[in-house]
Amino acid sequence: MSRLTRIAAVVGVVVCLGIFFSRTDWQAKISTDVTELIPDAQGEPALELARSLLKEKSMRVVLFALEGEDAGELESAVADTRALLEESGFFSEVLVDMDSLADSPWARELYTDRLPLLFPAWFAGHAEVDALPTRVAENLRDFLTMPEYPMFRQSIGGDPLLLLPGLLQSMSGSVALPEMTADAPHRLIWARQKISPFTPEGQRPLFELVRTVQADLPDSITLSYTGVARFASQSRAGIETEIQWLTACGMGIALLITVFGVRTPRLLPHMFIPLVCGLAASLALCLVIFPSIHLLSLALASVLFGVAVDYSFHTVLHHRAQESYANTLRRVRWPLLLSMATSVSGFLFLLFSELPLLRQMGLLVACGLGFSLVFLILWMPVVQPPSGTQPGKVRTWSPSVHVLRVLLAVLFFAGVTGWLRVHWMDSLDDLQIPLPELVDNEARLYEMLGKKGETHLVLTGGGTLDDALSSTRELGRKLNLDTLADRMSLESERAQAAMWARENPEFADEVIRALADAGFKPEIFEEFRRAWEAYAAMPDTHPREVFLRGLPGPLQDLWQSVEGQHWFATLLPAESLPVALEAGAISLEHTRRLEAVMSKYRASAFYLSLKGFCAMGILLLFFLGWRRGALVIVIPLIALAMSAGILGWLQQALNLFTVIGFLLAFCLSVDYAIFSTWQNSHDSAARMSVRLSALTTTASFLVLSFSRIQAVASLGLAVAVTVVIALLICEWLALRSRSWNDV
Repeated sequence: MSRLTRIAAVVGVVVCLGIFFSRTDWQAKISTDVTELIPDAQGEPALELARSLLKEKSMRVVLFALEGEDAGELESAVADTRALLEESGFFSEVLVDMDSLADSPWARELYTDRLPLLFPAWFAGHAEVDALPTRVAENLRDFLTMPEYPMFRQSIGGDPLLLLPGLLQSMSGSVALPEMTADAPHRLIWARQKISPFTPEGQRPLFELVRTVQADLPDSITLSYTGVARFASQSRAGIETEIQWLTACGMGIALLITVFGVRTPRLLPHMFIPLVCGLAASLALCLVIFPSIHLLSLALASVLFGVAVDYSFHTVLHHRAQESYANTLRRVRWPLLLSMATSVSGFLFLLFSELPLLRQMGLLVACGLGFSLVFLILWMPVVQPPSGTQPGKVRTWSPSVHVLRVLLAVLFFAGVTGWLRVHWMDSLDDLQIPLPELVDNEARLYEMLGKKGETHLVLTGGGTLDDALSSTRELGRKLNLDTLADRMSLESERAQAAMWARENPEFADEVIRALADAGFKPEIFEEFRRAWEAYAAMPDTHPREVFLRGLPGPLQDLWQSVEGQHWFATLLPAESLPVALEAGAISLEHTRRLEAVMSKYRASAFYLSLKGFCAMGILLLFFLGWRRGALVIVIPLIALAMSAGILGWLQQALNLFTVIGFLLAFCLSVDYAIFSTWQNSHDSAARMSVRLSALTTTASFLVLSFSRIQAVASLGLAVAVTVVIALLICEWLALRSRSWNDV
């Protein structure tokens, strides 16, 4: 291939990539939606529940708080704000302090169908009571002295059994509800937006509405709000900033190390042109293959700049005087190709992962490394070799074999003993950038909503609605709690209550007589008489799921139905959580963080990494022979084992991304071992290329370890520590032998 053809090919690719990127809808193709990091459920109830919680109702909630000292001014501001939110068309539901629940269609329907819905469970708890009408009268007389009575004054005539107050009591024990007083200095507005908060269409209108509301509010009224849209917007901005500074630092460090090692400034652009083209081509391919790429995948792949530059180091520093770069590439083609093949094969195994993030990262890294080498082979023959001083022929420092032996002995001891301190912890929070101000603001607003002290929302469920009700009731009995499940009816209870109602149509008359004997006016309860007659004639007329699906506002968190699984929520004090978990309940906070799911996929990534190691091992043994191939494999394995222990001493919890970091570190360490054991690798050029490659990689990944995203930091630290140990092992073995060819 002629020089002009090579230049034209590279320029053509650059132009095509420029056109492609200019026409890419980056807002649509680059995502911050946390649900895209979660794999398809594939029949796993916990994972299906997590996707539902993260994707549907709870993620679309926006909570507003208006605060002010003047009650009249505050009330007026709340009315204006509510009207503005409802008129915007952006929200499907708007509630003020939950007061509007009493006037909602759901509340009216609940009152109409209170007997079919709630009487069977009530009757199951009172079936053994002697003189049941008399007990009803006694309970109602006691209820008149309770603080909840004024709220239900108007409904007592139709509900002397106190079905609705009992339901409210069970709900307040299962979800946070506000306790508003007339002189409260704040009012809350609960709203649910129609559009996903992870899209620009679900963010920009919300922020514009907030600015409009704030502009219309008097100076004495302040507005606070929280919602996923706010978190997603700031998270995207934070991750973009992270990518920018990580990439800038990585490129800057790689450039400085390259300048120091090569010492031929005019070669620098030629070393980086193939690298930039390769990474751009990899990104373009991934944009074509995947519907969207999560921003975190780009953050994790930003380290490719410090990794793929290794190929340029090996080419330039192995160059000999009066030799063209085409000849240099021919001379080192086998170690370059073998190094690239082992790394690419290892990361291609991540395409078999269930986790979308790992599939995206695996393809980005594998294609980035492969394309970088292809462009290097295509471009470097174009470059005219420098005259005069040969790159890489600089004075190199050789450490003492005794110093290396002592240092490796210390690291080995730390690595072995550190395994006793190794611990694993996986969480979806590792994938998100910390936003402490927004978290504190959300906690303050939800405390106003009624979430006080350290509480945990737990979920109990089953394959049928009856199974879920039974498991929730069992939890309530163990913890002495009144739950929503105690008020909802089992099918067996509905059948029993229906039969009893048909056999006892006079029950309402008996209750009214008992109430009259207790001093109540009997005419007040005529509505109850009519409701009982209708129920006795047709007792089973209201499906339970219709009632549950219609739960408005925050009450929606009380029940979830996901892929045939039913879940009920119960709010517990922190000290009750261990008992609930032992009873089989699922912590909602743990579910939202996907701890169990992330642990499962960490194990999956571990086995995929093992398969990648095996594939690389087969390649190495085939091309290098069993003795040299075994040595090249053993070096990174020892480095991995030692680095895991050292991370234990550093009190770094290992997680899914530590495993991915170990896979990447294994590939890099194999690269250094290949070039260290290749022919004539004992000369200064070979030693210098391995050192500069390792130094560039270590510096790039150490930069990652300072990231605010825990997943990125874990990956960076794991790779940096492993690469340093692998380099020290290569240096020590090189000093013990005058030539690696004796191996």
